[in-house]
Amino acid sequence: MIITGKWTSQADGSLYNDEHDYLIEGRRLFNEKDNWLQHLSEKGWMDFNDFMPRYFESLRKIYKDKPSDGFGKLPQTIWFYKTP
Repeated sequence: MIITGKWTSQADGSLYNDEHDYLIEGRRLFNEKDNWLQHLSEKGWMDFNDFMPRYFESLRKIYKDKPSDGFGKLPQTIWFYKTP
């Protein structure tokens, strides 16, 4: 578990904000229906400088054992905008 600031990247890739008791389960980070970056940007308490390092750490944990044929296979939610 890596803890910096308010966000914790847990062993299963889940993200937890202890200050606001806010949990994002690792399995939901790549759900096409959930755009976490957009959703969190609407929260008045959100600090992306604190969140983004833990977000990418969680992506590494989740994807470390999954096959990939390159950068193009990363889920859409990693992007700040959708590409055509």
